[in-house]
Amino acid sequence: MTTDRPADVVALAWAVVDLLQVPLLLAVYVSFRLARRLGAGWKGVAIGFGAYATWVALTARVVPSSPSGLVVLLFGLLLDPRRETPPGRTWALGASVAAALFWGVPVAVAWLLGRARRALPR
Repeated sequence: MTTDRPADVVALAWAVVDLLQVPLLLAVYVSFRLARRLGAGWKGVAIGFGAYATWVALTARVVPSSPSGLVVLLFGLLLDPRRETPPGRTWALGASVAAALFWGVPVAVAWLLGRARRALPR
């Protein structure tokens, strides 16, 4: 047994969890559960999807061959397509886009929907 074997098993398990989108399901579940406790839906979405965006960025750094890792890599390559770009910069650029997309957009949508719902006459 080589010393890399346990690390390969952990990386494979991490990639399978990412492929099944378990963190996304947990983000939606946490968002719904916290919405009433915090008094506003966007606050629950901010916490749930903040954790999801962190998961995506961490997964891209630790297991780059996972689906989330490939998405972050693609975002980074689209922002800086030069061949000599260091991998750390590509990851940072991709993680910033992933944070905006996977955290900013759901929070903005929840905030706008909550605001529109309050504006309706009762």
